[in-house]
Amino acid sequence: MAMRPTMLPSAPAEHGTPKASETPARAVMRPTLPVEAAPVKTDVTTVTAMRPTVPVGPSAAEVPVDRPAMQPTLPAGSKTTALNVDLDAVRARFPELDEATLRHFMVAVGQCNRITLERQSWVHWGAPLQHACADLIETTLELASDPTQTIALRHLRRLAELLGEVAESAAIEPSLWRRGSPKRALAERREEIDLLRDELRAVLPALTSFEASVADASEATARLQHSIQGWPQAAAWLLDQADYAPGLLERGQSMLKSLTLLHQQQLQLQALRDQVCAIAAQIQHGVLVDIPTWLSAIAGLPDELNETQRYTLKNQIDRLIDSLNS
Repeated sequence: MAMRPTMLPSAPAEHGTPKASETPARAVMRPTLPVEAAPVKTDVTTVTAMRPTVPVGPSAAEVPVDRPAMQPTLPAGSKTTALNVDLDAVRARFPELDEATLRHFMVAVGQCNRITLERQSWVHWGAPLQHACADLIETTLELASDPTQTIALRHLRRLAELLGEVAESAAIEPSLWRRGSPKRALAERREEIDLLRDELRAVLPALTSFEASVADASEATARLQHSIQGWPQAAAWLLDQADYAPGLLERGQSMLKSLTLLHQQQLQLQALRDQVCAIAAQIQHGVLVDIPTWLSAIAGLPDELNETQRYTLKNQIDRLIDSLNS
């Protein structure tokens, strides 16, 4: 770094011009920085260190408060109103109640308490069960009027009539000229017989589905019948507990009538199911097995039959007709 002399100013004279005897002041050498190397002033900004911030929580007014659920309260001074049931006494009075029916008895009794026993309207007591009973009866009526079995029976009867006409031609007559030809009689009716066989074969799956529907209705009826059992006894027991319960006696009698009605419906459904199964059996055995076997046998007979052949053929057709009508 180059050193440059710097002149220090002399102190001013008190009265203008300095004296000659005064020694001039010596120059003091001080280092200087080059112009180009002058330090550049830099603005320094203090940076505050970043800190993670915590989200501000909701105010106290926004914080949900767990409040206890509302509970129903009884009037002041009220006591437990449930009816006390002595099961041993109930079994002694109604020995016909088994354990399952006794549970339905308790369900019926549980529909009321000491307060409502003499105040409630009994018209709705057991009403849902009776509504279900009405629905099942409607279902039974629809099944009974289903055309599937009617169509099958009509085809079977017509088929039996045609076979009967063939059987008449095989009858043994005293006079030879009055004897008919079974093979010719069969040929005249063969087209209609085959058409009926096809119709009956096609209706067989519908009969199977129909029988399943009848079985489902029968099972539902049995379950409902079991559910209503115990309600008439419950009505009799409740009448003993109340001094005044208008309508309860009628409701008990109505539930008993529903039981009787369901029992009759169960018998009707069982008869309907038996009939459908019988029709299906007639088609499976008579139409699908017996008739083809008979047609194969008659095809091997001569046009003119002797008395033994006529007698044998007549018996075969009669048994076939019986199988279709059974």
